[in-house]
Amino acid sequence: MDTIDTNGRSTLGDVFDVSTHPNENRDANSGVWVFEPAGGQTGSDVKNGDIVHLKNLYGEKTYLDTYEHAPAPEKYNVQTSNSPDRDSGSGRWQVQAQSPRSDGKIMYGDVVHFFNQYGNNGGFLDTCNPSTAGAGAKYDVYTSDASARDGLSGSWRMYEAAPAAVAPAPAPPTVPKVTVTGLDCANSWSRSPTRTRHQPT
Repeated sequence: MDTIDTNGRSTLGDVFDVSTHPNENRDANSGVWVFEPAGGQTGSDVKNGDIVHLKNLYGEKTYLDTYEHAPAPEKYNVQTSNSPDRDSGSGRWQVQAQSPRSDGKIMYGDVVHFFNQYGNNGGFLDTCNPSTAGAGAKYDVYTSDASARDGLSGSWRMYEAAPAAVAPAPAPPTVPKVTVTGLDCANSWSRSPTRTRHQPT
């Protein structure tokens, strides 16, 4: 599976081009995204139907955005922007679960579609054609009128991002052995980095 990735300066006039890449962390969080509420929803959980901004954690921390018409068979080009909503919904995405849960929550491992809100009809986030972005990029990313334009080209699986590497703490002085049990807490998506992986066709 490939991760949606920022790769190179945008050829469309904003910040970064967007493609997919087999390396989930190609370049310093280029494949890591944070969901930010955009539709007035409250609470810490992302739910089916919520409107979100997708913020990339590489460098300038820019937002997934649609920009101008794309070549056939696609609808709009996709890039990132410094603005969370550059143009009338271009940076707003509705999360649509492929198999909604009874409580509506979106969980890690779920497959979703992202429907762009530009003009209330910005299309579904989609992959199409081998990418020319370089650095091992696999597919170009656009939006499409269809959520399943070509097999699973518009299906995305949610994964929790691996924590950033940190330098090991210095070795403690010799002391009597003490066992400490840590708590493994699952953070909500509105605050935690996530990777958005493309489902293979």
